[in-house]
Formats: sequence, C-alpha cells, structure tokens
Amino acid sequence: MKMRIVLSVLTILISMQAMAQSNFKKIAILPFYLEIEARSASAEDHYKEAAERGVRFQQRLYETLTREQEQLTVAIQPWETTNQLLQKAGIDLRKATFVDAAKVCRILNVDAVMQCHIRLLVTQRLRRTGAVTPQIPELRMEEFQKAKGSLNAQLMDAKYSDITWLFNEGKFRWDKPEQVDSVTNRTFNRLRKDFPHIKQ
Repeated sequence: MKMRIVLSVLTILISMQAMAQSNFKKIAILPFYLEIEARSASAEDHYKEAAERGVRFQQRLYETLTREQEQLTVAIQPWETTNQLLQKAGIDLRKATFVDAAKVCRILNVDAVMQCHIRLLVTQRLRRTGAVTPQIPELRMEEFQKAKGSLNAQLMDAKYSDITWLFNEGKFRWDKPEQVDSVTNRTFNRLRKDFPHIKQ
C-alpha cells in the first residue's frame, strides 16, 4: 500500500515537472558559479579568476546549446543580455545562482533559469619546457595548473523556483592547460545531449 502511494506521488511530481517544462518559452543561462580551491593563490585572485571563468563558461554553454537553433524547443536568451540585466538590477554576476530563481526570472523576463556550479581543486605543477642543449645547458621549467572537479547544472522554473531538470558531471578535470577546451567541449556536449528542450 505504501509503495503504491509513493509511486502515485512520484508520478504526479513527474507529470507536474513535464507540464512546467512544456510551458517554457524562454530561458536564460546564468553566469557559472566557480568554487576554486587552490592554496597557491590569494582569495582576491580566486575571486577574480572565478568571476572571469564563470562568464566564459556561461558563454561557451550558450554557444553549445544554440549551435543548431532549429533543434531548440525553447528560446535561450543571449548571455550578454542576461548579464546586462543582472548588473542593471545590482546583482553580482558570480552570486547570481544564489539569488531566488523566481526573482531572477522576473528580472530577466524568462520562464526558467539554468544555474551551473563548478567545483575545482587546482594544484600547481612544474613541467619541462625544452631539452637541455649546449646552447641551453639548464633544464627549463614552467608552472602550470592541474585541476579536477565536478559540474552541476539545474533548470529552475519562474513560478515556484523548482528544479525541473538536473545534470551532473563528476569528472570535470584536466591534467594540462591545453586540455581545458577539449574537456569543456566534451562536457557541454554531454549536457546538450541530455537537455530536454532540444530535439534529438
């Protein structure tokens, strides 16, 4: 009996979620919130890097999702417009994901917002940049960052601030700076494939 009740409740919730998503006409992607743990940098450096990367990731995800507009079943507001409206309302771009989703939707005039959170553990490493030669007798080294972390994305509706879709990637990591682009592309393409408002 209890199992039937639980299943009935789950069915109702899933139906309500599907109905909410079907009513979406326009959504916005918020700047990513980056949580960076790195002992080698100051708090000020962390904040600046997180803010800059958050907007870059927002732009990349927007470009990934709108790559083929005809496949979208919902309009996605340009990321520049989203950020301009947030700043005009006095909202710190890095903290936008922590503002009540219903309030943000009203500010942006959209039906839902996508909140994205990346958590990274960054470590500094040294690597050799060239071979030892008679002309360059000393080993040349340079510092680079190695990172591992996770990405969480969720779509929040304007009416109740409820989560209508969720995406998790637990292997958002790179061993060399050159891998950042490929890791980002691979992860965002997975997200795009899972996104419910794109015709597959």
